[in-house]
Amino acid sequence: MIITEALQGSIVTAVFCFFNQEIRESIKRKFDKMRLRNHSITQRRNTTVDNDVMEMEKLNQVVKLNDS
Repeated sequence: MIITEALQGSIVTAVFCFFNQEIRESIKRKFDKMRLRNHSITQRRNTTVDNDVMEMEKLNQVVKLNDS
């Protein structure tokens, strides 16, 4: 009985949050921002790696031309 009384406020709050469209949209926007930020960080990393690989390939070609 004591546990239900103690948790009653938390349960009611959780139910209202799950059914409130404005709160759900706010949470969704927050997760979308996080996902977008993480995606852009990953894209920058991949671009940097791609640029490094291209630079190494160019250097290898120059070395091959000098060796020839």
